[in-house]
Amino acid sequence: MMSQCDKIACHKHGCCVMQKCIDSANQQQKRDLTLTIARHTKLFVRDPFANYVIQYVLDLKMDEINTEIGKQLLGSLLTLGREKFSSNVIEKCLENTTAHIRSQMVAEII
Repeated sequence: MMSQCDKIACHKHGCCVMQKCIDSANQQQKRDLTLTIARHTKLFVRDPFANYVIQYVLDLKMDEINTEIGKQLLGSLLTLGREKFSSNVIEKCLENTTAHIRSQMVAEII
């Protein structure tokens, strides 16, 4: 799944399968898979299916992973904030990321 992450998450049914796999994974597998997903944030936030995978990962509230997602979003918040799918990811990230990343995101938006 990790080697085909971009294809699976961007597929109508694959995004649901990916979320189920995250739930079923052991701690190390979950960390590895969510980190791989986080590294694809810039691609996934604009996708009609993969954006749900990013939101799902953010809801797991894994600080290391959520920080990586936030870092991937920084620098593009104003553009992404005007788009249908990515604006939902930004909102979820603001709710679930660390205070440090949240403050950087708010500063960029302001």
